[in-house]
Amino acid sequence: VLTVLGLVYEEPSVNAPAAAIVASVMLIAFSVLLRPIIAKVNAFFLVQSSMTFSVSGASFYFYTDGPEQYPEGPHFSKWFYTTAFGLVSTAFTLLGIYTYQRYA
Repeated sequence: VLTVLGLVYEEPSVNAPAAAIVASVMLIAFSVLLRPIIAKVNAFFLVQSSMTFSVSGASFYFYTDGPEQYPEGPHFSKWFYTTAFGLVSTAFTLLGIYTYQRYA
């Protein structure tokens, strides 16, 4: 529903209420169809994911733009940005899981 509305109408005044209605229907469906403990977790994840902002596209261009597009930027290569940042992120994720398992 949201995909079709987003493609047909590019107005936030149409898409925002539609997204709120779909989220409300999902929350009600969680409450009615799932066990309470599972419904609460799903509701939390729905609310959390709907309240986050994604800046991944903007940060990609910030890090990889050349001196002619953004003279003060870091000017990383696309390979370095996607590979090195991905490996460092994965390494710290694994370190966090290990630390939690060890000391929790």
